[in-house]
Amino acid sequence: MIHRRTVTVEQIQAAANADQERAQVHRLIRRMSFHRPCFVLDCSGLSGIDRSAMRIMLRCLEEALKRNGDVRLSSVSAVGQAALESTGVAQLFRIFATNAGAIGSFHNDRANRILSETLPIAVARETKDAA
Repeated sequence: MIHRRTVTVEQIQAAANADQERAQVHRLIRRMSFHRPCFVLDCSGLSGIDRSAMRIMLRCLEEALKRNGDVRLSSVSAVGQAALESTGVAQLFRIFATNAGAIGSFHNDRANRILSETLPIAVARETKDAA
């Protein structure tokens, strides 16, 4: 039986100054205080992605990876996507058109990982039994 882990979806906001950026990072990090966080940053509130938004995303990713988790992005505008690609940040994230797609990717990844770990064992048993 595959138990579904909780996926947290948080909307990322544009930060007008360093204090707002810091406050947003702290709020997001507090939400991932558990082991192996599955985090989706909803970018639908951003018309584009500036350096401040990228720093927030990268800091969230750093914290999630420290806890053996991951961060996915959803609802990134075309302008935002271009900014992420031009800076190379897009390579660090899996980006989805919708929150549902990003949430589903966590569940599909886990199911595929479990299958890939158990399939070789099952094949080895079948081969052994056939001999």
